[in-house]
Amino acid sequence: MNIILASNRQSAVEKHHLYACLSDNIKIYFIYAKRLHISVVILHKNSNMNMSATITTCNNIYKIESNALYQTISKADVLMFDMDGTLIDTNYANYLSYTHAVQRLAKSNINFCYDPNVRFTREQLLKVIPTLSNIEYETITTLKNDLYVNYLYETKINEPITELLENYSRTKEIVLVTNSRKDRACITLKYHGLLDKFNCMFYQQDDSKIKNKYEYAITAMQINPASVVVFENETAEVYAAKLAGIPNGNIIHI
Repeated sequence: MNIILASNRQSAVEKHHLYACLSDNIKIYFIYAKRLHISVVILHKNSNMNMSATITTCNNIYKIESNALYQTISKADVLMFDMDGTLIDTNYANYLSYTHAVQRLAKSNINFCYDPNVRFTREQLLKVIPTLSNIEYETITTLKNDLYVNYLYETKINEPITELLENYSRTKEIVLVTNSRKDRACITLKYHGLLDKFNCMFYQQDDSKIKNKYEYAITAMQINPASVVVFENETAEVYAAKLAGIPNGNIIHI
């Protein structure tokens, strides 16, 4: 077994040259290490194996045969990408924004533990500090959104997924489908140079909660769910994609 460490700071050309040198009878695992700026490529040489890839985020490993994935994508017209946890790991930046907002409101060092496997949400804020008044709650969430820009440097792209997005951006309709608000989504994507990669972008609405983001996007675009491939990390949103009519085989659960 050979192990190659490919720095995330290498250029795309350098990486593509590295991967292009690999023959189809090599089994490849792309493991994204979000905090180390390193992609680990483990090579298993076996003439009986087809090339396969493992795409990871901070929570799960998703293993697929590359040929099967490319065949699925080739039949699709639209590729839909979630943002948080799929394209970009924003959990730590989100957590830091919340803690900063709480500390600013309380004017003291109130800390709550960071769990990399759980995204800190508005609902969790109420669980951690159940004594918050409605005004305090709204103030913290507003402050959190304002402070988020200060922690963009703590966000990390999921390279295997973003490379797929870029590879198909000229041949497929690329759509962002996120529960993030528009301002946070745009500033995050712009920071990582991805903002101009999308043909359509669907965000969470400020005035009303969108219950099923995939159903909403499919309806708005007036497209056949069978023509869509989804990349998503949240189990609940994978279920939402299925409810929206997207075939199981077209949902890539990261």
